Amino acid sequence: FQSSDSTSEKRTTSSRAMDDVSWDSVLEALHEAERASSEMTCRVGSLIVWGIRGKTHHATLAKTFPKGFLLLTKCCQRDAIDLHDEAIADLREEIESCRPALPWSAASCQPPSEELCDAPLSVHIDNTTQHRYEGYEFEIFEERLSPISIHAARELLSKISRQRTRFSFPILVAVQDPQWSGERQVTASRGHHGRTVYIGLQTLINQRGLPVLETIHVRRPTWPESITIEEAFRHCRGVRGCNEVWLHARFDLIVEADRTLPVAIRLPAQALPGAFASLVVASPMAVQQALTLPLLRSPSTLNCKAALYMRCGGSAEEPTLGRYLRDLHFLQKLSKADACNSQLHDQVHPTVLGGRAAVLEAVNRFVADEGRLATESVGLAPSGGHAIAGQEHIDHAARLLLGNEPDRFDRDFVDRLFLVVLSRCSSAACLVQAVQVVLEELGHCNGMVPSVRRESGTRMAEIMRVAMKLSMLRRYVAPSEADKLRALEAQWQDICSDLSHPQSVVSLTIDIGLDCLRRDFVHIVTRDGYITSQDLAYFTSTNIHSAEQLDRLHCLRHLSELACMSAQLKLWVDIARRIVLKAVDYYQAPGSSSAAMPAFTSALGTSAVDRLLQALKGVEPNSLSVQCGATVLQVERGPPPDVALPQVESMPNLPMASGVRYEHRLSVIDRLRLAM
Repeated sequence: FQSSDSTSEKRTTSSRAMDDVSWDSVLEALHEAERASSEMTCRVGSLIVWGIRGKTHHATLAKTFPKGFLLLTKCCQRDAIDLHDEAIADLREEIESCRPALPWSAASCQPPSEELCDAPLSVHIDNTTQHRYEGYEFEIFEERLSPISIHAARELLSKISRQRTRFSFPILVAVQDPQWSGERQVTASRGHHGRTVYIGLQTLINQRGLPVLETIHVRRPTWPESITIEEAFRHCRGVRGCNEVWLHARFDLIVEADRTLPVAIRLPAQALPGAFASLVVASPMAVQQALTLPLLRSPSTLNCKAALYMRCGGSAEEPTLGRYLRDLHFLQKLSKADACNSQLHDQVHPTVLGGRAAVLEAVNRFVADEGRLATESVGLAPSGGHAIAGQEHIDHAARLLLGNEPDRFDRDFVDRLFLVVLSRCSSAACLVQAVQVVLEELGHCNGMVPSVRRESGTRMAEIMRVAMKLSMLRRYVAPSEADKLRALEAQWQDICSDLSHPQSVVSLTIDIGLDCLRRDFVHIVTRDGYITSQDLAYFTSTNIHSAEQLDRLHCLRHLSELACMSAQLKLWVDIARRIVLKAVDYYQAPGSSSAAMPAFTSALGTSAVDRLLQALKGVEPNSLSVQCGATVLQVERGPPPDVALPQVESMPNLPMASGVRYEHRLSVIDRLRLAM
C-alpha cells in the first residue's frame, strides 16, 4: 500500500493529520464493529468507524459486499479529542447527515421469495454464493463522507496487514486522491483511469486453507461513451487469468415509488416500497468475444439467463388496485369489537361520507342511477370499467385498468350498494342511516325493484328478494293473497327494525363486502383464462371466521394486482401463470400472512426476453455490471438531467434511442489476492 510517487513531505503532512489517532484504538474499534450483532458507528480520534451490515445501502459497495463491510472516514468536527455533550450531538448530526434513515419501513420492501442463481436480483453476479437479503433502513450519501488522505489511509492499511490481523468483513477507507483537485484532473493519464475513492483490504482463506490478503481499489473513471470492455479492463489487476466475462443488466419495467427522490434514485427497485417489476438478464461471454464490445450496452439475449421479478404494492393511493385496499381496510375496521363507536376510515378521503346530508345525497344519487341502469337502453350498454353512471368516485381503478377486459359483468344491486355507498361511510351511524334510507326506498308502494344474482347468498340479497316479493304483491295482489301480503309487510317491518341497530348493520355490511370483493378479485385473476377458480379455492372459502376471510381476501388482492401487472406488461400466458401460481402457493402455505408481499420470479426464455426488450424501445438498463475475474465495473443509470439531485460524479450525455439523455455513474471495483 505504499505509494512510490509520494514525497516525504506528503507523508509528513498525512502523519500530522493523523497525530490524534491511536492505531491500537482504530484496530480495537474495527474489531468491536465486526463483533457487533448489528450496525454500529463510533469515533476514534479524527476518524469515524462505520460497521455496515445489510440494513444500510451503499450505492457503490452494496453489490460487491452484500454481507457488509467496515468503513473508515474522516470526522469533520473541530474537536478531535474531547467528546463532550455538544461534540456527541455534532457527531450524531454528522452521521445522520451522511446516513439518513429511509422515509419508509423496511417491512414494506420485502425480499424475493426466491432468487434464480443464473439471474439474481439483489446479489452480486458471482453465481457461487447467495446471501439473505434484508430490507434497507438507511442510505449512505457518499458525497457527504469526508475522505482521508490517501497516504494516511495506505499507512493505516499497511499497519493492519503487517499485524496479520484477520477480519471477517472487508475494511475500506474513503480517500482523497491527490491526483484530483475537486472535479479537475491534474494528470491526464491518471485522470483517464479515474479518481480513487476507496482503498481497502480483506483477509480470506483460499481453497487450500491458507490465509490470503485481498486488496481492494475502487475508482471513478471518466471514460468516453464509446469505450470497449477491453479498454475498461486494461489496467485492472483482478482480471488476470480470467477467461470469461459476465454482463448483468437490470431493467425496471414498473416502479411504483417516486424515483426522482434523492434517496430513491440510489436504491434498486426491490429496495423501494410498493409494486415493481424488473427484468434481469445475465449473459456470459468468452473474453475474446467480449473484449471488442462496447461497455455501455445491453447484454446479448443469445444463451442468456433471464428472470422477471414482480411484487405487488401496498398503498391505497397508487397501486393498480388501490381502491380495493381502502375497501379492505374499511372491512377490517368494521370487524373490530369497537366498530360501532369508532371511525371507519383512517384518513379523510374526498369520497368519504361524513354527515347525514352527504349520506342522503349519495343514496339518492345511487337510487337514481340504479333506476337508469334498470332501463333497457342503459342496462344493455357496454361498461368500460369500474365507473357506472353517476359513480365517478370509483373511476380511479378503472383508469389504471385500461386495456384490460371490463369489470365483473354480473355486479348486482347489492354489490353496487357496497362499492358506491356503504364502503364510503365514515361511521356505524352513517351506515345505519344509509341502510335505512335504502330500505325506505325499497319498502314504499312505488319503490324501485332491484335485481340481485340468483346465486347470491348474502343476507342483503335475501332482503332484496323480500322487497321484490312485497313490491309484486302490492302491485298485483289478489283477494286470496291478502294474508300473504300482510305477513310480508310484517316481515319487512321486522327487518327494518333489526337494521336500525348499529351491530346488525355492521354485520350486514361485512357480509356484503366480503362477497363483493371476493367475486371481483376472482374475476380479475381468472379473466385471462390461465388461472381457474379451482386454483383459488383456498382464498374463496366461506366456512371460516370473518377475520380469516379478510386475511385471505387481502392475499387474493395481491394475486389480482400481480395478474393486472402481467396484463400491463403483456406477458406470455405461461410466464404470468407461473408467477401467479407461485404467489398462490406462497400465501396458502402454513403460517403465511397477507402482510407479507415478497417479489415472485419466473425464468424467461430468449423469445420472452426479446419481446420485453423490444417493448422498451432501446431504453438502456437501469443497472449494468460487467465482471471479469475479481474486477467488477458498475454502471448505474440516473434520472434525466432536468431532475434535481445531489451533485455526484457522472457521465452525462449518453444518448438513448428516444433522444433523452441520462446521467450514468461508473465505478470500478478492482480486487487482487496476495499470499500473506
